[in-house]
Amino acid sequence: MAKCIFIMTGIIIIIIAVVVFIKSIPTITKKENERQFLKNEQILSDITVYFKNLGYGYILIKSSDKCDTLYVASNTATMGERISIDNDKIENDINTLFKNNGYLLIEKGNNYVRFAVSGLLGHSGGYLYSLDRSIPISFKVSSLDKLSKDGWYWYVEN
Repeated sequence: MAKCIFIMTGIIIIIIAVVVFIKSIPTITKKENERQFLKNEQILSDITVYFKNLGYGYILIKSSDKCDTLYVASNTATMGERISIDNDKIENDINTLFKNNGYLLIEKGNNYVRFAVSGLLGHSGGYLYSLDRSIPISFKVSSLDKLSKDGWYWYVEN
């Protein structure tokens, strides 16, 4: 009986610790999202233009990848290849986002370019640019807030 009470007490303490941890994670406000976006707007825009001009339907680079190589494919369903980034400024910009700003990945789909900047407990969020100015629907988004610059959004995905 005492052993059972000890185990139950331990479980309750763990649950309380997890709840306190989750509650302590700072919630990023719309104002903070906008401020961070404006801080990196030129870099985000330059990378978006570069990705768009490459002509591939799908492009991906993760923070764990080398910052001089992109995974590219005609679309998400086909096998792709790796290509080198042929622009030193873009390579430096990607490195800055990953190393200095904690970005996780940059991905171009058919109608969007997204920059994932956070990921926790199955949720991720970041900045998204709509290439055709429609609301991008190529991946599941639980929240999409328009930013001050045309075509740009803050997204939350789960």
